[in-house]
Amino acid sequence: MGACCLRDPINGIPRHLREACWFHYSGAEKYLANNPGLYSMLVYREMQDRQMGFTKERNKILEFIDVLERENILFNEKSGMSSAPSGDNLDDNPTSPSSPVAPIVTPHVHSLRRLLVAFAYYSWPHPDDSRTPPKQCSYRIGYCQSLNFVAGLILLIFLPNPNDPPNVNSPLSPTSVKSSRPASSTVFRNPEEIEEETRLLAEERAFWMLVATVERLLPPEMYGSNLEGAQVAQEVLWKWLLGERGKRFGVGKMADWVETMEGGEPTGIRKSRSRRGGGAGTSSGNGMPPLSLVTTSWFMTVFINVLPIETVLRVWDCFTYQGEKVLMRVTLTLLKIHEDEVLACNDTTDAWRLIKEIPPRMIDAHKLMDICFKPRVNLSLFDSESSSSLLHIGSPSMSRQSSDAHLHDSDDDYDGRSSVGSIHPRSTVGGALQIQNDPLRKWGSSTLSSGGKVSGGGKVPKRGVGSVSTKMIEHYRALALQERRSK
Repeated sequence: MGACCLRDPINGIPRHLREACWFHYSGAEKYLANNPGLYSMLVYREMQDRQMGFTKERNKILEFIDVLERENILFNEKSGMSSAPSGDNLDDNPTSPSSPVAPIVTPHVHSLRRLLVAFAYYSWPHPDDSRTPPKQCSYRIGYCQSLNFVAGLILLIFLPNPNDPPNVNSPLSPTSVKSSRPASSTVFRNPEEIEEETRLLAEERAFWMLVATVERLLPPEMYGSNLEGAQVAQEVLWKWLLGERGKRFGVGKMADWVETMEGGEPTGIRKSRSRRGGGAGTSSGNGMPPLSLVTTSWFMTVFINVLPIETVLRVWDCFTYQGEKVLMRVTLTLLKIHEDEVLACNDTTDAWRLIKEIPPRMIDAHKLMDICFKPRVNLSLFDSESSSSLLHIGSPSMSRQSSDAHLHDSDDDYDGRSSVGSIHPRSTVGGALQIQNDPLRKWGSSTLSSGGKVSGGGKVPKRGVGSVSTKMIEHYRALALQERRSK
């Protein structure tokens, strides 16, 4: 594994290393090593169950598969994919709108169906205990629509791409596939056979990557039957991280705005928040609907089909290494970047639409991740009185003094790594220094005169949202669950 990938995944993992890095750091590699052959067994369970006479009335898993095929027409073999339309039904003009168009089915579609069917058998108990797999999901899922997006992206990364240069060290290379079979059986193997076996090996790795994503990286029970895990994650985000700790992450004004808009009161009127009372993301019914209705899909799809694809991949590079804290951190960063626009909205409809339209505009993945993982510092780099403060980043005097300061540990974060160097001037424009990776130039001018003065105001503004630690999330999740059980 490349050392650069472990050292700084926020800068992006190279495409040819992405599959291996995701597979290793997510924990999927250990899942596969501990459960060899399980995926192949799960893939054939559907065919065996149908041959044994199981129906969706007797087997809930087959009902999930039926829903899966209804939502994805390309999965349904009865949709006419295998048979061409008769000549009597064809229009003379092939470009006519009335001409039937046969759906295009690629091997990727078949792989996606096999992956989701195998996961349904993995995540739901079989009615026949003797056919229960030796390992099952940590909670019941069966099928959830958001899994389509997650499994699809994983397959796009894990399935071999014929346009990529060959990698002889990859476990999916032709030489590796050949060496896994007896020499006598590889002499007469045709390329199609090797390609199919390579695809099945890639599917197996993708399946365990999906399992690791659901069981290890995402919040607990995110896809549970009543979606309680997804609801609790939103309460942690809106009520606790933003509602109670918004100032710590640089979104205090946003927290006040959300509370007043969802409460149906004029903006600019700040209500006092009780630690145990209603928080951001819980509407009183008179104002804007809770914004958790928007961000729930962000979490459940891990920003797939929400952010631009290049930005999604950069988020996943960090997500596979750090897990759910990245979801919280990216969401807070999106709100922080567009804070001025959001605060200017006084109409609930416009505000709701604006929040929904924020992610697709983040086409600059580097700037998003730069702000997301910058520490929250407020330094005057070039004033003689405070120039020495640059040497004390991370010192006790810089930490927040509060009753729950122990929750602010960064755990396995690399949040502050190279944080000092990242705000050093790197380039000169017209005799002035330019701050590298200016966060969308939101906080005024970032140009420094050659004399060391900040032309935009004299101070380097606070940057980034700071560290969102696992301890903090677990603490607030426990509070959210406690409140739910007490109701």
